[in-house]
Amino acid sequence: MERHDIIARVRGATDEPMTEGAVHERVRQALEASGTSFVVHRHSGFPVPIHRPEDVARCLGYEIDRIVKTLFLRAEPAREFCLVSVPASRRVSLSSAARALQVDAVFLATPDELRTELGYPARGVSPLGAGERRVLVDARLLEFPTVLIGAGAGGIDIELDTSALMRLTLPTVVDVCEPAG
Repeated sequence: MERHDIIARVRGATDEPMTEGAVHERVRQALEASGTSFVVHRHSGFPVPIHRPEDVARCLGYEIDRIVKTLFLRAEPAREFCLVSVPASRRVSLSSAARALQVDAVFLATPDELRTELGYPARGVSPLGAGERRVLVDARLLEFPTVLIGAGAGGIDIELDTSALMRLTLPTVVDVCEPAG
Protein backbone atom coordinates (compact mmCIF):
# COMPACT_ATOMS: atom_id res chain seq x y z
CA MET A 1 0.00 0.00 0.00
CA GLU A 2 1.11 3.54 -0.64
CA ARG A 3 1.35 6.28 1.96
CA HIS A 4 -2.05 7.72 2.85
CA ASP A 5 -1.64 10.96 0.94
CA ILE A 6 -1.05 9.04 -2.29
CA ILE A 7 -4.15 6.87 -2.34
CA ALA A 8 -3.70 3.55 -4.10
CA ARG A 9 -5.75 3.21 -7.24
CA VAL A 10 -7.97 0.22 -6.70
CA ARG A 11 -11.53 -0.24 -7.79
CA GLY A 12 -13.75 1.73 -5.41
CA ALA A 13 -10.88 3.59 -3.76
CA THR A 14 -10.64 7.33 -3.95
CA ASP A 15 -8.01 8.84 -6.18
CA GLU A 16 -7.75 12.02 -4.14
CA PRO A 17 -6.18 12.75 -0.77
CA MET A 18 -8.45 12.29 2.22
CA THR A 19 -10.35 15.49 2.91
CA GLU A 20 -11.93 16.76 6.09
CA GLY A 21 -15.47 15.53 6.53
CA ALA A 22 -14.90 12.35 4.52
CA VAL A 23 -13.49 10.44 7.47
CA HIS A 24 -14.30 11.25 11.10
CA GLU A 25 -11.85 13.74 12.58
CA ARG A 26 -10.75 11.33 15.36
CA VAL A 27 -9.89 8.64 12.80
CA ARG A 28 -8.15 11.09 10.47
CA GLN A 29 -6.00 12.43 13.32
CA ALA A 30 -5.04 8.94 14.50
CA LEU A 31 -3.97 7.93 10.99
CA GLU A 32 -2.10 11.12 10.19
CA ALA A 33 -0.30 11.23 13.55
CA SER A 34 0.93 7.66 13.08
CA GLY A 35 2.08 8.01 9.48
CA THR A 36 0.28 4.75 8.74
CA SER A 37 -0.33 3.81 5.11
CA PHE A 38 -3.99 3.24 4.28
CA VAL A 39 -6.57 3.30 1.51
CA VAL A 40 -9.94 5.03 1.72
CA HIS A 41 -12.77 3.03 0.13
CA ARG A 42 -15.91 5.09 -0.48
CA HIS A 43 -18.97 2.95 -1.08
CA SER A 44 -20.18 5.49 -3.63
CA GLY A 45 -17.11 4.65 -5.75
CA PHE A 46 -18.04 1.00 -6.24
CA PRO A 47 -19.75 -0.14 -9.46
CA VAL A 48 -22.77 -1.53 -7.54
CA PRO A 49 -24.80 -0.23 -4.60
CA ILE A 50 -23.34 -1.22 -1.22
CA HIS A 51 -25.90 -2.45 1.30
CA ARG A 52 -23.91 -4.95 3.37
CA PRO A 53 -20.28 -5.82 4.13
CA GLU A 54 -20.63 -8.74 1.73
CA ASP A 55 -21.12 -6.24 -1.11
CA VAL A 56 -17.82 -4.51 -0.26
CA ALA A 57 -15.99 -7.83 -0.03
CA ARG A 58 -17.41 -8.96 -3.39
CA CYS A 59 -16.44 -5.69 -5.13
CA LEU A 60 -12.86 -5.93 -3.86
CA GLY A 61 -12.54 -9.69 -4.33
CA TYR A 62 -11.87 -10.13 -0.59
CA GLU A 63 -13.07 -12.69 1.91
CA ILE A 64 -15.94 -11.33 4.00
CA ASP A 65 -13.96 -11.88 7.21
CA ARG A 66 -11.43 -9.27 6.07
CA ILE A 67 -14.17 -6.65 6.56
CA VAL A 68 -14.24 -5.61 10.22
CA LYS A 69 -17.31 -4.91 12.31
CA THR A 70 -16.59 -2.78 15.38
CA LEU A 71 -19.09 -2.49 18.22
CA PHE A 72 -19.10 0.10 20.99
CA LEU A 73 -19.79 -1.61 24.31
CA ARG A 74 -20.56 -0.50 27.85
CA ALA A 75 -18.89 -2.60 30.57
CA GLU A 76 -20.70 -2.94 33.89
CA PRO A 77 -20.70 -2.26 36.74
CA ALA A 78 -18.02 0.39 36.10
CA ARG A 79 -19.93 1.89 33.11
CA GLU A 80 -16.67 1.87 31.15
CA PHE A 81 -16.90 2.09 27.37
CA CYS A 82 -14.80 -0.13 25.11
CA LEU A 83 -14.72 -1.39 21.54
CA VAL A 84 -14.64 -4.86 20.03
CA SER A 85 -13.61 -5.56 16.43
CA VAL A 86 -14.53 -8.84 14.76
CA PRO A 87 -14.92 -10.23 11.23
CA ALA A 88 -18.13 -8.83 9.72
CA SER A 89 -19.64 -12.29 9.24
CA ARG A 90 -19.35 -13.18 12.93
CA ARG A 91 -21.37 -12.34 16.03
CA VAL A 92 -19.73 -11.00 19.18
CA SER A 93 -20.03 -13.16 22.28
CA LEU A 94 -20.79 -10.62 24.99
CA SER A 95 -19.88 -13.12 27.69
CA SER A 96 -16.46 -13.69 26.06
CA ALA A 97 -15.96 -9.93 25.83
CA ALA A 98 -16.84 -9.54 29.52
CA ARG A 99 -14.34 -12.26 30.46
CA ALA A 100 -11.61 -10.66 28.36
CA LEU A 101 -12.30 -7.28 29.97
CA GLN A 102 -12.59 -8.85 33.44
CA VAL A 103 -15.95 -7.21 34.13
CA ASP A 104 -19.33 -8.57 35.23
CA ALA A 105 -21.12 -7.91 31.95
CA VAL A 106 -20.99 -5.93 28.72
CA PHE A 107 -23.85 -4.47 26.75
CA LEU A 108 -24.11 -2.82 23.37
CA ALA A 109 -23.91 0.92 24.02
CA THR A 110 -26.80 3.02 22.80
CA PRO A 111 -26.48 5.21 19.70
CA ASP A 112 -26.68 8.24 22.02
CA GLU A 113 -23.78 6.92 24.14
CA LEU A 114 -21.76 6.29 20.97
CA ARG A 115 -22.44 9.80 19.68
CA THR A 116 -21.70 11.41 23.05
CA GLU A 117 -18.50 9.45 23.73
CA LEU A 118 -16.94 9.26 20.25
CA GLY A 119 -19.12 11.25 17.87
CA TYR A 120 -19.50 8.23 15.56
CA PRO A 121 -22.74 7.17 13.87
CA ALA A 122 -24.10 3.67 14.50
CA ARG A 123 -22.71 2.53 11.12
CA GLY A 124 -19.03 3.07 10.45
CA VAL A 125 -17.73 2.72 14.02
CA SER A 126 -13.94 2.74 14.01
CA PRO A 127 -11.55 1.18 16.51
CA LEU A 128 -9.26 4.15 15.79
CA GLY A 129 -9.53 7.45 17.60
CA ALA A 130 -11.05 5.90 20.72
CA GLY A 131 -8.61 7.55 23.11
CA GLU A 132 -7.75 5.47 26.17
CA ARG A 133 -10.72 3.12 25.80
CA ARG A 134 -9.89 -0.55 25.73
CA VAL A 135 -10.14 -2.36 22.41
CA LEU A 136 -10.65 -6.09 21.87
CA VAL A 137 -9.71 -7.55 18.50
CA ASP A 138 -10.80 -11.02 17.50
CA ALA A 139 -7.82 -13.25 16.74
CA ARG A 140 -9.31 -14.27 13.36
CA LEU A 141 -8.45 -10.82 11.98
CA LEU A 142 -4.74 -11.56 12.35
CA GLU A 143 -5.04 -14.07 9.48
CA PHE A 144 -5.22 -11.24 6.91
CA PRO A 145 -2.45 -8.93 5.69
CA THR A 146 -4.88 -6.00 5.56
CA VAL A 147 -8.36 -5.39 6.96
CA LEU A 148 -11.09 -2.83 6.28
CA ILE A 149 -12.32 -0.91 9.31
CA GLY A 150 -14.97 1.75 9.78
CA ALA A 151 -13.94 5.35 9.16
CA GLY A 152 -16.17 6.84 11.84
CA ALA A 153 -18.62 7.79 9.10
CA GLY A 154 -21.13 5.78 7.11
CA GLY A 155 -20.30 4.60 3.61
CA ILE A 156 -16.52 4.77 4.01
CA ASP A 157 -14.00 2.08 4.96
CA ILE A 158 -10.31 2.38 5.73
CA GLU A 159 -8.03 -0.44 4.58
CA LEU A 160 -4.79 -0.76 6.51
CA ASP A 161 -2.22 -3.38 7.40
CA THR A 162 -3.44 -5.60 10.20
CA SER A 163 -0.15 -4.92 12.01
CA ALA A 164 -0.94 -1.18 11.86
CA LEU A 165 -4.35 -1.82 13.40
CA MET A 166 -2.62 -3.65 16.25
CA ARG A 167 -0.06 -0.88 16.70
CA LEU A 168 -2.67 1.92 16.67
CA THR A 169 -5.22 0.33 18.99
CA LEU A 170 -2.97 -1.69 21.34
CA PRO A 171 -5.78 -4.21 21.68
CA THR A 172 -6.31 -7.32 23.68
CA VAL A 173 -6.37 -10.08 21.06
CA VAL A 174 -8.88 -12.73 22.01
CA ASP A 175 -11.41 -15.17 20.58
CA VAL A 176 -14.51 -13.06 21.16
CA CYS A 177 -16.91 -14.49 18.56
CA GLU A 178 -19.78 -16.85 19.03
CA PRO A 179 -19.22 -20.24 17.43
CA ALA A 180 -20.01 -20.25 13.71
CA GLY A 181 -23.10 -22.05 12.67
